[in-house]
Order: sequence, then structure tokens, then C-alpha cells
Amino acid sequence: MKVGLKKSTLILWIFMSITLTITGPILAQPNDKLHVYVWDFTASNDSLNTFGTSFTNDFESQLVNLEKYVVLERRRYDRIMAHQDMENQISDIRDMSSASKDSLKANRADAVFFGNLIFDHGSGEYELMIDFQDLKGNNLKQGNVVFKKGIIYDNKNRKRIIAELLKKLYAKEIMAAKKEQFELVDKKLSNYRAIVDEISKRYGEIIEILLIDPNPIEYSNELKQKIEAYNNIWNDLNDNQGKYLQDFGTYWGKEHLRDFTDIYTRIMNDFHERFIRKLDEVNIEIITFRRDQSSNNKEKKVKKKLIITETKEMASEIRTELNNTIKPQINKFLSKLRIELISE
Repeated sequence: MKVGLKKSTLILWIFMSITLTITGPILAQPNDKLHVYVWDFTASNDSLNTFGTSFTNDFESQLVNLEKYVVLERRRYDRIMAHQDMENQISDIRDMSSASKDSLKANRADAVFFGNLIFDHGSGEYELMIDFQDLKGNNLKQGNVVFKKGIIYDNKNRKRIIAELLKKLYAKEIMAAKKEQFELVDKKLSNYRAIVDEISKRYGEIIEILLIDPNPIEYSNELKQKIEAYNNIWNDLNDNQGKYLQDFGTYWGKEHLRDFTDIYTRIMNDFHERFIRKLDEVNIEIITFRRDQSSNNKEKKVKKKLIITETKEMASEIRTELNNTIKPQINKFLSKLRIELISE
């Protein structure tokens, strides 16, 4: 795959050299993440201990994937685990022994997640509660989720419950991250649309000057700057494609990610290839015309008229596809995101 308009940029530089020969010279995490430990979740009775362990493991795994903290994996910290075995019903820092606190500090833990699984016989429902505390006992976050009795036996449902709980715990952060991703995508796509529109429009406006002006350096520099701007935008989108798509999908989900991926593919592959190919063709025509030393003015006049017509048609085709196909697709995509942001 070609990178940006590198070939076209080279052609434009050649074109400028000819002219000068004739006339003169693309969820942000904090740098210092908290080190956190997930204490074994407690249960309201011994029959629920197995489920408490499952929820503990699922919570730790999904917390790691959240990439917000440095999660101290329990199985790697034997000293903490040894104390935890003796204090497996602890659900508050203030009830913890000094030895356990010292173990946490020795392993650089800043805070601890506690969980408690309760079954309410009256409603026939479970409640899973989370307390996130620093080592001084200050509550950093609290949350809970209630669910029906039957689904606790299904592994997939238990993982969904943990995902729902984390979503509730970090609702503000998730919303801020979604908004940040929306603004980033909106900016990237808007910049791309704008620069393509500017380049194609300007070629159509100044093609005659580029063909016959003995010193079109001002216009050549203008196009060079616009093409460099396109290169920067395109290379950013190309080089960071995996990151942009992954970050967006993390907070916006699979359905919106599919829409974003479709737009990305159209821009980076289909449209980009046609766009630079058409510009290459025009630039080659300009260079060939300016190099022509033929004295047959009638023939050159016909050739000039043909190049002007073809360039204006190229500019019109590019802008038509941009305005009638790409822009509506992007606008529809961004509109769906805006509506979802407002509704939340």
C-alpha cells in the first residue's frame, strides 16, 4: 500500500524544480497507576464460597483488562495469600491485621478491592457488593449489582455480572472516555474530509496557472503545503490504525466499531488509492506539458484545454464522491454517537 501522497509529493517537487529551472530557485491512563489488590470475596454463607471464588477471579481478570490499575495478582503474592487464608471473611481494611497490611505495603499495594456476595431469601435474589479502599480505610469507590438466583450457576452470566458491576463502578470514567474517543474520531475524520476537499477544489481552480504561468511558485507551494498536510493526516491514520480502532472499540462496543472500521477501510484503501492516482495523473500531465518545447502552438492549445477539462472533471469527481458518499456515511456515524452520548 502506498503511504500518503508520497509519490504525488515527489511529482510536485519535480514540477517545482522544473519551474525554478525556468525562472529561479494523525480510556487516557494516568502515568502513575495505583497498585491494587483484589481480596477474596466473602459470602453470606459457606454454600456460596465457590461462587465467591469465581467472582473474585472474574473480577480480577476484568480489572486487569480495564488497564486502569497495576493489579497485583493474588497467586503471585504468597505472603498476602497466607494472611488472607486466616482472614478470609475480612471485607474492610479497618478489620485487617497489621501483618496483612504490612504485606500489602511490602508488595507496594495502594488500595484493595473487597467483595461480598449475599443471598436475600425474601426476594430470591443475589447481591454482589464491591468496596474499594485505600490502606487507610478511605472508601474510593462502592457499587453493587443485583441478579436472579438461577443465573449464578452459568459461567457466562457470572462474567456478564462482573462486567456490569465494573461498568457501574466506572460509569463517570467510561462516559468521559467515550466522549474523548468521540471528539478524537470527529476531529480525525473532519480533518481528512477538509483536506481532501481543499486539494481537489484548488487543483480545479488553478490548473490553468500551473500549466502556463512562467513562475507559478506561489501556487506550487500552496499545493505542496496542502499535500503535506494530507500526508500527515493520512500517515497518522495509517500508522495508528490499530490503536485508534482498539481504543474506540473498548468504549463504544462492537456495533459502533464495525461502522468505524467500514469508514476507515473506505478512506484508507478504496478512496485513498483513487484519490492519489488521479492526482498523480494530473501532476504528470502538468509536468509533461511544461516540458514540451514544441513550437506547434495549435496542438499545445488543444492539449492545454484537454488537461484543464480533465483536471476539473477529476476535482469534481473527487468532491462528488466525498460529498455524496463519504461525508453522509461519516455524518450518520457521528450522529449515532452523539445521540448515544446525549441519552446517557
